Amino acid sequence: MALSLSFDASLTKYRKFLGKNGYSPNTVWITPHDVLVCDRPLVYVKMPVPEENEESAQRLFEFGISEKKGVLFETVCASIDTTFIQAWVPRDDSEAEQYQMPRDLKMSAVVGASRLPARIVESRWLWWLLGHRDRKLQSLKHQLFLQETNL
Repeated sequence: MALSLSFDASLTKYRKFLGKNGYSPNTVWITPHDVLVCDRPLVYVKMPVPEENEESAQRLFEFGISEKKGVLFETVCASIDTTFIQAWVPRDDSEAEQYQMPRDLKMSAVVGASRLPARIVESRWLWWLLGHRDRKLQSLKHQLFLQETNL
């Protein structure tokens, strides 16, 4: 079955949507493994993220569209020049109804006071240190992501 929407065209559309909502159109796909939370409204993002993140997002997109479940592109956090995003597909019709999912692309961007700033961490040593310091808080990072899906 041919996809009615392509991943690249949908990502281009989403980047324009982000720009209209005050975000950078420079996007990076992230998972819970790529972030650390702390005791402030801030998310640390380990860079560079694995190349597989985008491949996984594309597979998830193709699955959601081909199965007519829909797919959500959503912001997680943002630095000045990068928006960190996730893709999500509902597990079943009940979850699709709960999240008011269309059968194609749904776009979301957190705005206002709920918007989370991101601080990029490129040092392995600093990443380890931050993770160790805030280890008791890391179970909370899954609240930033609707679902961790591996396809």
